[in-house]
Amino acid sequence: MAFDIVFYVLQYLTFDGLASTAILFLIAFVLWEAPRFFKILDDDVTKGLYPGYGKAVDIAALVIGLGSFVFLLFNMYKLAPLALSHDYGLLLAGGLLGLPVVLLLAYFGRLFNRMDAKHEPQVFILHMVLDLVHTIFYILLLGLLVPAAVLIFSSTML
Repeated sequence: MAFDIVFYVLQYLTFDGLASTAILFLIAFVLWEAPRFFKILDDDVTKGLYPGYGKAVDIAALVIGLGSFVFLLFNMYKLAPLALSHDYGLLLAGGLLGLPVVLLLAYFGRLFNRMDAKHEPQVFILHMVLDLVHTIFYILLLGLLVPAAVLIFSSTML
């Protein structure tokens, strides 16, 4: 059963899969940062949405994600054998499936916390949509970072 999952991970680790992940990663970053950068929304509306340290962390995540994408492009020929190996294939599958589930659970936790805050409906919906975009941004970061980290880890273990 686990090797069925590895087969799908192997299909993801192609140029098309990684390139589409990188493009969606950039789009999610722009959608998340646009209201703050262009001052589209009032500060009263975005209060509690953007943490003070968040912009620096998001830009660092963007640089790390794009660096991982470039690293994966240069090492594309190593990805298929790595995914087909028993240990690293399961590590890739676990990282690419398990870690995003944790991020989605955290998103739903924030959803219920915002329900308790009793915001106005339009503010609540805006916060949840932007928070979902931010969660997708980090899920896509994991889609680029996990294969790169497993590839680095596997090269040090040889």
